[in-house]
Amino acid sequence: MYDEPKLIHAGQALDDRGALAFCNDFNLAGVVRFYAITNHRQGFVRAWHGHWHSDTFLWPMSGVWRVVGVLKDGKPGQRLVSHVIDRTAIFHVPAGWYHGHQNLTTKAVLGVFSTATIEQAHDDDHREPWDWIGAEVWETVP
Repeated sequence: MYDEPKLIHAGQALDDRGALAFCNDFNLAGVVRFYAITNHRQGFVRAWHGHWHSDTFLWPMSGVWRVVGVLKDGKPGQRLVSHVIDRTAIFHVPAGWYHGHQNLTTKAVLGVFSTATIEQAHDDDHREPWDWIGAEVWETVP
């Protein structure tokens, strides 16, 4: 049985100098790669992307994002985990799940951490169309 996707709660400290974002419960052990995603327009959907042998962690570095996980072997409507998050949470997508995301604000940046090297990821790259489980997943207002 696959682990369920989950949120890892983060936070921020504000003072007269500005803000400091932190996630003290995010253990980087096993992470070997990081990249950042931006979209050309608000509301753009990037989905569905899965890895069966590695974990993915999605952290909104700025803006608000809808993040969704769907179990690869399950019926999509029955095994769907969806959250709207900002930089106060990281969405952990375990191996065996597809994930997708949508920027709900402009100038949003999504950080992606992976436990697979780029070579490993290319050999374990599984994709479905953005509307694979229905376009309504992306149409609901948060």
